[in-house]
Amino acid sequence: MTPTCKNAIQNYSLKKSPGYDLIIAEIAKCLPKRAIVLLTILINASLRLAYFPQLWKFSIIIVFPKPKKPPDILSSYRPISLLPFFAKIFERLILKRILPYIFSNNIIPNTQFGFRASHATTHQLHRLVDAISFSLEKKKYCSCVFLDVSQAFDRVWHEGLLFKIKAFLPTTYFLLIKSYLTDRHFQVKFGSSFSNIEKISAGVPQGGILSPILYNVYAADQPTSPTTSVAEFADDKAIISVHENPHIASLNLQNHLDLISVWYDKWRVKVNQSKSIHTTFTLRLPPCPEVFLNNIPILSSQSVKYLGLIFDRRLTWGPHIKAKKLALNERLRSVKPLISNKHTKLNTKLLIYKSLIKPMWTYGLQLWGNAKIFCAPMQKKFDALFRGLTTGNMRDPGELVRLRIKKRIFILQ
Repeated sequence: MTPTCKNAIQNYSLKKSPGYDLIIAEIAKCLPKRAIVLLTILINASLRLAYFPQLWKFSIIIVFPKPKKPPDILSSYRPISLLPFFAKIFERLILKRILPYIFSNNIIPNTQFGFRASHATTHQLHRLVDAISFSLEKKKYCSCVFLDVSQAFDRVWHEGLLFKIKAFLPTTYFLLIKSYLTDRHFQVKFGSSFSNIEKISAGVPQGGILSPILYNVYAADQPTSPTTSVAEFADDKAIISVHENPHIASLNLQNHLDLISVWYDKWRVKVNQSKSIHTTFTLRLPPCPEVFLNNIPILSSQSVKYLGLIFDRRLTWGPHIKAKKLALNERLRSVKPLISNKHTKLNTKLLIYKSLIKPMWTYGLQLWGNAKIFCAPMQKKFDALFRGLTTGNMRDPGELVRLRIKKRIFILQ
C-alpha cells in the first residue's frame, strides 16, 4: 500500500486546516520514504486488526457564525471538526475500499445527489424545476414540502448506522467503521479559549472524509411513495406531489409525510418544523390545503429557498432576482474602490470579478437567466461593472458598445 498511501498524501489539498497535532499537508508531502513506509505499516496493521487508532479520533471543534444570525444564540454557529492529517488520509483509504460495496448494492437512491461524483446542486435543481414547469404547463397543482433536518450530521444514531452498514459491508470493514465511530472525543475552540474534553455519543464529524457517505447510507432507506417524487441533496429534502385536484395533491403529499414521520421517529432524526416550508406552485388562485408533520401544520409560504435559489409559486424568479440584485449591490459597493481605481491592474480586477462577483450571479443562471424581469436591470448593472473594469469609471458611457462585446468574452471565461 506504500504507493497508495503516498498518492493520498501527494493529492491532498494544501488549503485544509490541521488538527490538534498541527501537521499540515505541506509538511507531510516532504516526508522521506522511510516515514511513508512506517505510516503504511501502521495503516495496514489497522486494516488487518479492524482498529482505528485512538489518537486519530480526537477532534478540535471550531465554530463559524451563520450569516445574519444573532451572535448570542448557540444555534447561530456552525461546528466544523479539525481532524488529524493522517486520520483523514486513513479515512480516504477506507472510503476507497467501501465505495464499491455501496454502489454495487445500490444503497444510495438515485434521488440523492449530495456528495456524489458528477452530481451537483444545479443538477438537482434542474429536476425540481422540470417537475414544477411540467405542472404549470399542464395547469396542474404542484404541492411541495421542503424539510429542514435539524443537525443532521451531529444526530446520526451510531447503533442505527452500524445496523445498516452491517447488512452489506464485509466484517473487517464493518468492525473498522465501528471502531471509527466509537470512543471519539472532542474539544471546542472559541477564539483562544478551549472547553473541556468530552465524549461523542452520536453523529459523524463534520469535516471528516467518511462523514458524508456515512450520512447518505444512514438516510438511504427513507420511505417513498408512487404518487410523489423526491429531490434530495444531503439533508435538504423536497417532496413533490402533482395533480389536477389540489385536495388530491395535498392528500398524496400527506401520505408521504406520514411515512416519513414514522421513519424519523424510528431512526431518531429530528426535523426543524419552524424552517420546513409547504409551497404550492400553480397558475390558479387557490393553494393546496395545508399538510402536517407529527400532527403539526407545516408553514405555508408563497416562495421558498432551496439549494441557493428562491422559487415563487408561479416560477417567475422575481424574488430570486430581487435578492440577487440586493446581494450584488452590496458586494459591488464593497469592491467598488478597487474596480473603479484606474491604478488597479486589469488582471487584479478580473480576479476580483471572477472570485467575488461572477459566482454570485452565474449560479443557476441556466434556470433563471431567461426570466423577463432579468434582462434590463441586470444589463445596466453589468454595463457599469465592465466600464469600471476596463476604464476605471463605472459612469462613463463612451465605450458602451465595445464593452458589451468584451463583457460576453469575460462571461465565457
